[in-house]
Amino acid sequence: MTLAKLLAVFLVPLGTLALLLVITAITVLQGRRRLTVLLLLAAVTLVWVTAMPATARRLNAAVESVHVPMAVTQAPAARAIVVLGGGIAYPGPGDLVRPGPQAGRAWFGARLLQADKAPLLVVSGGGDPPEAQLAGQLLQAWGVSPGQLLLEKRSRTTRENALKVRELLAPRGIGDILLVTSTAHMGRAAPAFHAAGFDVTPFPVPLMGPPPPDEPPAVAWLPSPEALYQTSTLLREGLGQAWYRLRGWN
Repeated sequence: MTLAKLLAVFLVPLGTLALLLVITAITVLQGRRRLTVLLLLAAVTLVWVTAMPATARRLNAAVESVHVPMAVTQAPAARAIVVLGGGIAYPGPGDLVRPGPQAGRAWFGARLLQADKAPLLVVSGGGDPPEAQLAGQLLQAWGVSPGQLLLEKRSRTTRENALKVRELLAPRGIGDILLVTSTAHMGRAAPAFHAAGFDVTPFPVPLMGPPPPDEPPAVAWLPSPEALYQTSTLLREGLGQAWYRLRGWN
């Protein structure tokens, strides 16, 4: 794990909560009751606020105002579609593949390909086993021909996604791409691919759907695990963008 990823663990809600609880335990041992109470209140407030759907929706709306999701029919044509890994697929039982929480990236990549928006679909993502390989199995199950797939299996970061995909596509003379990743990730991914020399058209995949039409208004202010995950994802990507700007990677 890189230093940046390690720091990010403690700057998202659950990591910050863990630090608060450790400090709270120390104050308990020291008999500092007033500080203990304040820290416990801070911990409860942190969890409640970051786990509210209202918080996640507000952050998501800010992200989608910059990278607006579009319909497949609205996407322009390009020389290649590039789908970024990161929660697309995981190993399942036996030879099966289990779709992950970001499987929508692969699904929209397949839809763009089948709508003739590009003749080639590239999936980028390493790991053990490589996520690109697992995502490729999903895509073929969804009707994508192996001849239309190109798998980049070595990258482990967004910057490496851009550089490794460039290595694959430069010999083919491909410089313009439809880049498919989540709305939250696009703010870091699109500049990284542009810095790698690509002409990028973002195709952001929504991280969140709209609330159910029959949802009581009070639900938006009540904590939920799903909202905590969404808020954490959005905050983590904000930190990632700041880190990439600091390093000059986008």
